[in-house]
Amino acid sequence: MGAEGNVDELAERIIHSLEHAEVDKATVGAFDVMSKDYVLQNVVYRLIGQKTNAKLLKDCPHKTFCDMALVYYVKVREDKENYMSFRIRNGHVDGLKITLEELDEAAVRNTTSEGIAFYNIADMNRDMLLLQIAGKIEESNAIFGGPRIPAKYDVPIEDADICGGRMYTLTNRRQLNGAAMVALPGVLKRIADQADGDLVVFPGSIHEVNICKYTPQISRANCNQTVREANRSTVRPDEILSDHAYRYRRDLGMLTVL
Repeated sequence: MGAEGNVDELAERIIHSLEHAEVDKATVGAFDVMSKDYVLQNVVYRLIGQKTNAKLLKDCPHKTFCDMALVYYVKVREDKENYMSFRIRNGHVDGLKITLEELDEAAVRNTTSEGIAFYNIADMNRDMLLLQIAGKIEESNAIFGGPRIPAKYDVPIEDADICGGRMYTLTNRRQLNGAAMVALPGVLKRIADQADGDLVVFPGSIHEVNICKYTPQISRANCNQTVREANRSTVRPDEILSDHAYRYRRDLGMLTVL
C-alpha cells in the first residue's frame, strides 16, 4: 500500500498483525503491511541504555547519544487508552529502502510534534507535602498517586525557575518514552540558557529525565549514587538508561558523563 492508501485501514492491519504474530509481536508481524511512507510519517525516537541493550542494538538502526542510544519506533495506535508501536530493525530499513538520514530526519520531526513537557517537581512535592501535613491523605493520593505527573505542573521552559535550584522533569505530553526529548536539537540549550549555566541531567528512565542547574558544589558521587539507588528501587531493568548522571556543557553544546 502506498502513500495514497487509507492510513486508518493500514494501522488496523498492522495492529491485527501485531496481535496475531506468534514470534516477536513488536516487529515481525507489522513488516508485511507497512510502507515507507507510513514509517516516515510515524517513526519516533526512543532513548535506551546501551549497556543494558547491547544485543538489541546489533539488530536495529540506532544513533549514539552520549553513552546511551536512540532507536526508532513506529507508532501504530495512539489514543487515551492505548499506545502501540514496533521497533524498526535493520531488515525493515533495507526492505523498504529507507536511508538512515531519512529515518532520523523523520524521527526528529515526529518526536518534536509529540510536544515537550517540563514539570516543576519542586512545586509538586511541596503541594503533596502540604496536603499530607494537613491530614488530607486521600486527596493527596487522588492527585499525586497515579503514574502521571498532574498537567498543572507543566511549565514553559522559558518560565522555569532553573536558577533557583529547582528540579524539573523533562518528558513528552504522554509521559511515555519521553526521555528522548533530551536528545532533540536545541532542547538542552534552551534549558541551559534559561538556567544561565550548565545542567545536571539525571536519567530517570526511558520515560523521563530530571534536570537541575549545575553548580561547582554539586557532588558527582552523590548524583551518581542517587541514580543508582533509583535504578535499583523504582526503575524496571529494561527501562534503565544508565547508572550515572550527566552534565550538559553550555559552552560546548553537548552532554557529557558527570
